[in-house]
Amino acid sequence: MKYTRAGKPDDKLKYRVEGLLHAAKLLGLLSTEQVSAIIESEHQAVFDESVSERPSLSN
Repeated sequence: MKYTRAGKPDDKLKYRVEGLLHAAKLLGLLSTEQVSAIIESEHQAVFDESVSERPSLSN
């Protein structure tokens, strides 16, 4: 995950990526399943665990 100079997560970048994925779905460039697979793959690469294995941040 990218961080700001203050060491906080870069929410702006996160929301930008989410927007691009949403746009790709709306334009028919990617299916919901493809977007889910991309998210799962990148999550695995970054955190070395699946999305479902990652503990919830709200707990």
